[in-house]
Amino acid sequence: MNIEDSMNQGLLQDYCLGLLSATEREMVEEMVRQNPDVKAALIAMQQGIENYVVENPIWRKAAMRNKIWETLENINSEEKKDIQDLPLINKYSDHRTWLEMVSPMLPATLEEETFLMPIRSNEHVLQLVTKSTAGHPEEIHTDMIESFLILEGECICSIGDKLVPLQAGGFVEIPLYEKHNVKVLSPYIVAIVQRIAV
Repeated sequence: MNIEDSMNQGLLQDYCLGLLSATEREMVEEMVRQNPDVKAALIAMQQGIENYVVENPIWRKAAMRNKIWETLENINSEEKKDIQDLPLINKYSDHRTWLEMVSPMLPATLEEETFLMPIRSNEHVLQLVTKSTAGHPEEIHTDMIESFLILEGECICSIGDKLVPLQAGGFVEIPLYEKHNVKVLSPYIVAIVQRIAV
Protein backbone atom coordinates (compact mmCIF):
# COMPACT_ATOMS: atom_id res chain seq x y z
CA MET A 1 0.00 0.00 0.00
CA ASN A 2 1.46 3.40 -0.90
CA ILE A 3 1.06 6.69 0.96
CA GLU A 4 -1.73 7.89 -1.36
CA ASP A 5 -3.75 4.72 -0.71
CA SER A 6 -3.34 4.94 3.04
CA MET A 7 -4.32 8.61 3.06
CA ASN A 8 -7.34 7.92 0.84
CA GLN A 9 -8.56 5.16 3.12
CA GLY A 10 -8.20 7.35 6.17
CA LEU A 11 -5.90 4.85 7.89
CA LEU A 12 -3.59 7.51 9.24
CA GLN A 13 -6.46 9.64 10.50
CA ASP A 14 -8.17 6.67 12.15
CA TYR A 15 -4.80 5.66 13.63
CA CYS A 16 -4.40 9.11 15.20
CA LEU A 17 -7.92 8.90 16.64
CA GLY A 18 -7.42 5.38 17.99
CA LEU A 19 -10.13 3.87 15.80
CA LEU A 20 -8.19 1.04 14.17
CA SER A 21 -8.16 -2.63 15.11
CA ALA A 22 -4.93 -4.11 16.49
CA THR A 23 -4.11 -5.59 13.07
CA GLU A 24 -4.68 -2.27 11.30
CA ARG A 25 -2.58 -0.40 13.91
CA GLU A 26 0.28 -2.85 13.36
CA MET A 27 -0.01 -2.38 9.60
CA VAL A 28 0.23 1.43 9.94
CA GLU A 29 3.15 1.17 12.37
CA GLU A 30 4.99 -1.15 9.95
CA MET A 31 4.36 1.32 7.10
CA VAL A 32 5.76 4.12 9.31
CA ARG A 33 8.88 2.08 10.06
CA GLN A 34 9.49 1.24 6.40
CA ASN A 35 8.56 4.49 4.68
CA PRO A 36 9.83 7.95 5.71
CA ASP A 37 7.03 9.59 3.68
CA VAL A 38 4.39 7.72 5.68
CA LYS A 39 6.13 8.70 8.92
CA ALA A 40 6.20 12.36 7.86
CA ALA A 41 2.53 12.21 6.86
CA LEU A 42 1.60 10.67 10.22
CA ILE A 43 3.51 13.31 12.18
CA ALA A 44 1.90 16.06 10.09
CA MET A 45 -1.57 14.59 10.65
CA GLN A 46 -1.00 14.30 14.42
CA GLN A 47 0.15 17.92 14.51
CA GLY A 48 -2.80 19.00 12.37
CA ILE A 49 -5.31 17.29 14.68
CA GLU A 50 -3.63 18.84 17.71
CA ASN A 51 -3.73 22.30 16.10
CA TYR A 52 -7.38 21.86 15.16
CA VAL A 53 -8.34 20.91 18.70
CA VAL A 54 -6.52 23.94 20.10
CA GLU A 55 -7.95 26.38 17.52
CA ASN A 56 -11.56 25.14 17.60
CA PRO A 57 -13.10 25.33 21.07
CA ILE A 58 -16.10 23.21 20.04
CA TRP A 59 -13.81 20.18 20.52
CA ARG A 60 -13.52 21.09 24.19
CA LYS A 61 -17.25 20.90 24.78
CA ALA A 62 -18.57 18.03 26.86
CA ALA A 63 -20.93 16.91 24.09
CA MET A 64 -18.09 16.39 21.62
CA ARG A 65 -15.94 14.65 24.21
CA ASN A 66 -18.86 12.36 25.09
CA LYS A 67 -19.44 11.55 21.41
CA ILE A 68 -15.80 10.52 20.96
CA TRP A 69 -15.90 8.33 24.09
CA GLU A 70 -19.19 6.81 22.98
CA THR A 71 -17.65 5.85 19.64
CA LEU A 72 -14.62 4.27 21.31
CA GLU A 73 -16.81 2.41 23.83
CA ASN A 74 -18.94 1.10 20.95
CA ILE A 75 -15.86 -0.27 19.22
CA ASN A 76 -14.68 -1.97 22.44
CA SER A 77 -18.14 -3.38 23.11
CA GLU A 78 -18.41 -4.69 19.55
CA GLU A 79 -15.12 -6.59 19.92
CA LYS A 80 -16.60 -8.51 22.90
CA LYS A 81 -19.28 -10.01 20.62
CA ASP A 82 -21.80 -10.17 23.45
CA ILE A 83 -25.33 -10.36 22.05
CA GLN A 84 -26.62 -9.36 25.53
CA ASP A 85 -24.60 -6.10 25.49
CA LEU A 86 -24.81 -4.70 21.98
CA PRO A 87 -23.24 -1.39 20.96
CA LEU A 88 -24.87 1.09 18.62
CA ILE A 89 -24.03 0.64 14.96
CA ASN A 90 -22.14 3.44 13.24
CA LYS A 91 -19.81 3.99 10.30
CA TYR A 92 -16.98 2.28 12.21
CA SER A 93 -18.96 -0.92 12.90
CA ASP A 94 -17.41 -4.18 11.69
CA HIS A 95 -20.06 -6.00 9.66
CA ARG A 96 -18.18 -9.31 10.01
CA THR A 97 -18.39 -9.14 13.81
CA TRP A 98 -22.11 -8.37 13.65
CA LEU A 99 -22.73 -11.18 11.16
CA GLU A 100 -20.95 -13.61 13.46
CA MET A 101 -23.15 -12.50 16.38
CA VAL A 102 -26.50 -12.71 14.56
CA SER A 103 -25.92 -15.66 12.19
CA PRO A 104 -27.36 -18.20 14.65
CA MET A 105 -30.64 -16.25 14.65
CA LEU A 106 -31.08 -16.18 10.87
CA PRO A 107 -33.21 -18.71 8.99
CA ALA A 108 -31.36 -20.79 6.39
CA THR A 109 -34.20 -20.15 3.92
CA LEU A 110 -36.84 -17.46 3.96
CA GLU A 111 -40.46 -18.56 4.30
CA GLU A 112 -41.64 -15.00 3.62
CA GLU A 113 -40.00 -12.07 1.80
CA THR A 114 -38.63 -10.60 5.03
CA PHE A 115 -37.42 -12.05 8.31
CA LEU A 116 -37.17 -9.46 11.09
CA MET A 117 -36.10 -10.10 14.70
CA PRO A 118 -35.45 -7.62 17.54
CA ILE A 119 -32.02 -8.06 19.12
CA ARG A 120 -32.06 -4.99 21.39
CA SER A 121 -35.06 -3.05 22.58
CA ASN A 122 -35.53 -0.36 25.21
CA GLU A 123 -37.19 3.05 25.38
CA HIS A 124 -34.31 4.72 23.51
CA VAL A 125 -32.95 2.13 21.06
CA LEU A 126 -34.43 -0.59 18.87
CA GLN A 127 -32.08 -2.86 16.91
CA LEU A 128 -33.33 -5.54 14.56
CA VAL A 129 -31.66 -8.12 12.38
CA THR A 130 -33.29 -8.65 9.01
CA LYS A 131 -32.88 -11.03 6.11
CA SER A 132 -34.91 -9.89 3.13
CA THR A 133 -35.49 -10.38 -0.56
CA ALA A 134 -37.93 -7.47 -0.66
CA GLY A 135 -36.03 -4.59 0.90
CA HIS A 136 -37.65 -1.84 2.92
CA PRO A 137 -40.76 0.12 1.83
CA GLU A 138 -40.79 3.91 1.62
CA GLU A 139 -41.28 5.70 4.92
CA ILE A 140 -40.46 8.91 6.79
CA HIS A 141 -39.38 9.17 10.44
CA THR A 142 -40.11 12.23 12.55
CA ASP A 143 -39.15 10.91 15.98
CA MET A 144 -36.28 8.48 15.42
CA ILE A 145 -32.92 8.28 13.68
CA GLU A 146 -32.83 5.13 11.56
CA SER A 147 -29.58 3.50 10.42
CA PHE A 148 -28.68 0.41 8.40
CA LEU A 149 -25.54 -1.72 8.51
CA ILE A 150 -25.41 -4.22 5.63
CA LEU A 151 -23.96 -7.57 6.68
CA GLU A 152 -24.49 -9.56 3.45
CA GLY A 153 -25.71 -8.74 -0.05
CA GLU A 154 -26.23 -5.57 -2.04
CA CYS A 155 -28.95 -2.97 -2.07
CA ILE A 156 -29.64 0.63 -2.97
CA CYS A 157 -31.07 3.07 -0.47
CA SER A 158 -33.11 5.96 -1.80
CA ILE A 159 -32.95 8.96 0.58
CA GLY A 160 -34.89 11.96 -0.68
CA ASP A 161 -33.53 12.46 -4.21
CA LYS A 162 -30.21 10.64 -3.53
CA LEU A 163 -29.41 7.00 -4.29
CA VAL A 164 -26.90 5.36 -1.95
CA PRO A 165 -25.53 1.97 -3.10
CA LEU A 166 -24.66 -0.33 -0.20
CA GLN A 167 -22.97 -3.70 0.07
CA ALA A 168 -21.56 -5.78 2.94
CA GLY A 169 -19.94 -3.34 5.36
CA GLY A 170 -21.97 -0.38 4.12
CA PHE A 171 -23.58 1.94 6.68
CA VAL A 172 -26.11 4.71 6.20
CA GLU A 173 -27.94 6.98 8.64
CA ILE A 174 -31.28 8.40 7.52
CA PRO A 175 -31.94 12.07 8.37
CA LEU A 176 -35.23 12.97 10.04
CA TYR A 177 -38.12 13.91 7.73
CA GLU A 178 -36.51 12.28 4.66
CA LYS A 179 -38.43 9.78 2.53
CA HIS A 180 -36.38 6.63 2.17
CA ASN A 181 -36.60 3.05 1.00
CA VAL A 182 -34.30 0.11 0.31
CA LYS A 183 -34.29 -1.98 -2.87
CA VAL A 184 -32.47 -5.33 -2.81
CA LEU A 185 -30.06 -5.93 -5.72
CA SER A 186 -28.71 -9.37 -4.71
CA PRO A 187 -30.78 -12.50 -4.01
CA TYR A 188 -31.20 -11.22 -0.43
CA ILE A 189 -29.63 -8.89 2.12
CA VAL A 190 -28.84 -9.35 5.78
CA ALA A 191 -28.72 -6.12 7.75
CA ILE A 192 -28.93 -4.52 11.16
CA VAL A 193 -31.66 -1.89 11.38
CA GLN A 194 -31.25 0.58 14.24
CA ARG A 195 -33.76 3.15 15.44
CA ILE A 196 -32.80 5.72 18.09
CA ALA A 197 -35.52 7.87 19.65
CA VAL A 198 -34.98 11.63 19.47
